[in-house]
Amino acid sequence: MMHAPLTAWPSAVSAEAYDTAVAVTPALNRLVHALAADTPFLSKHLKQVVEGDDFTRRLLELHTSPGAPLPSPLPPAFRAAPPAALGIYRYDYFMQDPPSPGSPPAPTVCQVELNTIAASFGCLGARVRDVHALTVATGLGPPGVTVDDLPANDAEDRLAAGLAAGHAAYIADDRSRGLEGGLPALPVVVVQPGERNVYDQMLLGLALLRATDGQVPLQRLSLAQLAAWGTVDPATNAMVVRLPTDETSAAAVAGEGGQWATPITVYRVSVVYFRAGYTPNDYPTDAEWAARASLHASDAIAVPTVGVQLVGTKKVQQVLTAAGEVERYLEPADAAAVRSTFMPQLSLAPGAEGDANAATAMADVDAWVLKPQREGGGNNLYGADVAAALRRMDPVERGGWVLMRRILPVRVPNVVVRAGVGRTVDVVCELGVFGVYLAQAGGEVTINEASGTLLRSKQADAEDGGVAAGVAVLDSVRLVR
Repeated sequence: MMHAPLTAWPSAVSAEAYDTAVAVTPALNRLVHALAADTPFLSKHLKQVVEGDDFTRRLLELHTSPGAPLPSPLPPAFRAAPPAALGIYRYDYFMQDPPSPGSPPAPTVCQVELNTIAASFGCLGARVRDVHALTVATGLGPPGVTVDDLPANDAEDRLAAGLAAGHAAYIADDRSRGLEGGLPALPVVVVQPGERNVYDQMLLGLALLRATDGQVPLQRLSLAQLAAWGTVDPATNAMVVRLPTDETSAAAVAGEGGQWATPITVYRVSVVYFRAGYTPNDYPTDAEWAARASLHASDAIAVPTVGVQLVGTKKVQQVLTAAGEVERYLEPADAAAVRSTFMPQLSLAPGAEGDANAATAMADVDAWVLKPQREGGGNNLYGADVAAALRRMDPVERGGWVLMRRILPVRVPNVVVRAGVGRTVDVVCELGVFGVYLAQAGGEVTINEASGTLLRSKQADAEDGGVAAGVAVLDSVRLVR
């Protein structure tokens, strides 16, 4: 067993930048929710992408499909749609120095991306803050730093509270419809076979147990397991999981998928929280796609829905930087706050505009990052690779990528610790702010908040990649005023 990679002490972050990133979170939560409901917007702007991107095409087809017709007459216990919408997001930022006099204006808090699926490391990030608080309190941190300089980080508890509230909404709807007494309902986290980030997920499960007085265990299952063991009940539209009771047959059916923490072997899925499903590698066969489609059609509260996942594509984020787009969904003050964090982004869609934008990037490759419609880190291209890729791609493939003005993050010194060995280096810090959003079926928003933070740092000369990709390490915030 080995510790997670981390820094020796908390990294310096501008208090003004930190406050800006946290304060804009509720507006971003509303924006994501509104965009996910705007199917014409998603279809219009992802049209060019899906011509050269089979993964995004399948997601968009699933989102826009009318689905199977409802039974007629509807069975008394049939729930045609989830009783609530729950979102767990993470908005990532770099901080950069103010532009020098005479330079073009640029934000100092720069949004890197919206993470609308599998926003991870909330629990481990909160634990690293506690480790650093102990380091500072015992005099092992940088001179002059006190525990008061470290903001509280309640991501673990707030994310668990969001899952608990989603589960409670499902149960409350059961109660209002007189459906108590049937199969029990439990939340499920969808994980990758051979999951590496298991400890962050297990900590979230333990936090959920604390939040529900031990009544609601979080089940861990892979898409393959859900395909093998889950079916949509035609009488209720619930996703019903029937776990095999023979461990040998369970392993034979689904390999190294998740595991479960309850003696209950048959249950409905109340909330399905995806910590997998964001990459084509998570769908190696049609069985995984069938499981995703079944969950999408069922009454389980999906975190995220397919529509919300599509909002997290780089193309949608690029479109939002255009004048007037954010303003269609938010009040002026909120739209201005969100827009203040945007870096310039350019379309590479086939046609004259995409050709011109590609030429702009090839003329100054160090000023732009080339980004595909993928999550998980390690996918972006920089420097000479930008020009090489743009020359190689045909217009259709190129349309699946976007250009983003490169951020020049503030550098700070720290000690990076991997496998028990520390190295003193300059690092750049990426601040993630978690957001939780819960809207009831009738439209009432009962949760909309910033829900803790995550700081990841990497050696200043490293380019793309996160903690799971082996490039970044876990860190925590030390506010500098």
